[in-house]
Amino acid sequence: MYYLFSFIYFCTAIYFQVPIHTSSAEAEQQAQELQQLRENVVALTAQCAQLNEANRAWQLYQQAQVDNFRNTLHDYLPIDDNASFDEFAQQLVDQIVKEREDFNDKFQAIEKANDELRSGSSILTSSCFYLHNFFCRIYEQFRNNQTILHEYSE
Repeated sequence: MYYLFSFIYFCTAIYFQVPIHTSSAEAEQQAQELQQLRENVVALTAQCAQLNEANRAWQLYQQAQVDNFRNTLHDYLPIDDNASFDEFAQQLVDQIVKEREDFNDKFQAIEKANDELRSGSSILTSSCFYLHNFFCRIYEQFRNNQTILHEYSE
């Protein structure tokens, strides 16, 4: 906008500095240049207005996108309404890192418990094997004793 006003000032300065003693050809040429400059100012003013309007529309669109994004994640992440988009993105990254660390801690605890169960299972298996052998020997001794008793009774 500053450049536009500078340009307008420049154009008016040229208009008012036209010498009085000029030929009609020079005056005609200067009048044409001045008219062209005025048309350029009008065109540039219209372009500035269009750019300002487009800029406002873009800002509204971008704000609507940020608000939509914030509302979508509001249930999952506490969000400061005054936070910038960069701060919001950093909060999101921090939350993901925290949840990943929590997941890893829980996973390690589950792995440890699983290892302990496996260890306990192998102890239980070896104990069962020992008891099985023990009872098999007792059974064999019982069968042997029964056989011996049977022989004496006949």
